[in-house]
Amino acid sequence: MKGSVDVRSFTLLKDLEVALGRFADTAREVMYAIEREIRQAAEELEDRRRDEERRARYWQEIYEAVENEEERQQAEYKLEEAGESLHRMHYCRKLLTEQQQDYRRQADKLTELATGESSKARHFLKESLDQLQAYVVVQGSGSLPSSGLSLAGGVRTVTPLTAVSSRARQERDPFADFPLPGGYRWVSLDEINQTEIPGDIKFEKISSARMEGGLRTLKDEVLPALKEDPTRDGWYFADRDKEAGRQYPDGQQRVYDAFFGQDHIRLERREGSPQYSITNGRHRILIARELSWESIPAKTVDVPRKR
Repeated sequence: MKGSVDVRSFTLLKDLEVALGRFADTAREVMYAIEREIRQAAEELEDRRRDEERRARYWQEIYEAVENEEERQQAEYKLEEAGESLHRMHYCRKLLTEQQQDYRRQADKLTELATGESSKARHFLKESLDQLQAYVVVQGSGSLPSSGLSLAGGVRTVTPLTAVSSRARQERDPFADFPLPGGYRWVSLDEINQTEIPGDIKFEKISSARMEGGLRTLKDEVLPALKEDPTRDGWYFADRDKEAGRQYPDGQQRVYDAFFGQDHIRLERREGSPQYSITNGRHRILIARELSWESIPAKTVDVPRKR
């Protein structure tokens, strides 16, 4: 039909954008896990090396102190044994360092693909979808339904609304135009069932003041950096912390990890439910509400109703 727009393929673009986000998120989590295992192996190897050095010093002292020939021979044997063990430790450490360097080269390539190219593609898809939807108005409703699928013949084109739509989103929520890492999206606090947050909730791991500071760092430092370059990841903020002399507990990397790492905010909504249930992140959601935030970055899952 002349002058009409068929938007049944919108969902394919959205599915592609979500799939890219899942790939990037999975790749990032796997790389973080491997990094932790490498660090743990290096720490264990270093602990064993120090133990062997202490053992070597002990038998060296024994060897120099005893006068009995049999005891000296035993100490000499133990000293040689400790020396051989130390030699193996140094070899293993050298081998681990070489393998770690090789892994980092491969990881850098995967990072570029997962958080670089895929983030650019997702950002482009999101912008394209926003622009497409700004051109479309469903007769009788003025907006796309949540499915956005069964609209053949029922859609008409209108005057471009991109600038108006963007300005309206920004006035409603100042975070709306900040891009997020793959798999995450801005969720309005009104969409979250906040009755699940106890009135007497305790801040045991992190104080409320420290958590509030983390949200402010997210707003003032992390999000602007991501808006400037959506491909930036945790390693970027680790470098910023290192340059500024900040330790991890007080740094921007920790804030990035808190919202976009394994402890991210997770929300779940069953089919037919108007609000999301909180799977993880009650404290952060509470602080966001107290700071008068309109939305918060999270991962969401829609669960089909059991038939």
